[in-house]
Amino acid sequence: MARAFQQVLDTIAASIVGINSLAILQGQGVVIALCPEVAALAAKDKWSKRKMKRYLFEKARQPLRNWKNLGDNWVARDLMPEYKTGSEDYLMRMIPDAEDIIVIVAGGPGKHSLWWPGGHGRAVTKSVDGWR
Repeated sequence: MARAFQQVLDTIAASIVGINSLAILQGQGVVIALCPEVAALAAKDKWSKRKMKRYLFEKARQPLRNWKNLGDNWVARDLMPEYKTGSEDYLMRMIPDAEDIIVIVAGGPGKHSLWWPGGHGRAVTKSVDGWR
């Protein structure tokens, strides 16, 4: 049986796959914002940020046929070599690389976490530990 935090990540991965975001196919990453309660669950289940990123990178994929069923998807066709050469069952990655996932903890009480696709560029982060 999957541990509780893995089930949270499975839900996030399903959401990423379901959105069919062109921003994702253009090579941008995603931000995962975990509420403090869910972050505590991750710690309890011994999930590091690196492990979360790797898991989501592997899990957030969908068959190429799903993209081809959208019609003439020029972004996928032009930017993803797999679009031209892959079989219909090829699992396309929705996140370019595990390192393109930013995991943050934000919010207050309540088990509400979210994700959003990156903008048109690469993410730059800065630690705010010194501001505390």
